[in-house]
Amino acid sequence: MSFLDPTGQPVGDGYGQGQQANASLSVLRFQSFEIPAQPNWDQDVGPILQAYARLYPGMKAILDIGDETTVQGAAPFIYARMSLPILDPAYMPVTRDLAPARIQTILNWLKGLMPGPGA
Repeated sequence: MSFLDPTGQPVGDGYGQGQQANASLSVLRFQSFEIPAQPNWDQDVGPILQAYARLYPGMKAILDIGDETTVQGAAPFIYARMSLPILDPAYMPVTRDLAPARIQTILNWLKGLMPGPGA
């Protein structure tokens, strides 16, 4: 099987004269997750962000997303990054492997921390 771009050119590594590509396909599957009406740190947001903090401990020096107080203080920054289009280079999480419902849960919680218009 070969993958072609919109112009009909082969996509991927391993193409050369007389060579066939070793094509691969990655699939990301998300478990069912219901967005809570009023998310909170302890049950909803903390477990998600703390898992990323454990997976990427080097981030702690930049922004400790496993710490509620730190996340609260950076709420506008995190909200802005997680609200970007997924293909934007500044999008969070950079791994792009977080289920849309979990992203929305975090966004809903962060939005509740930020002052609204006229505040």
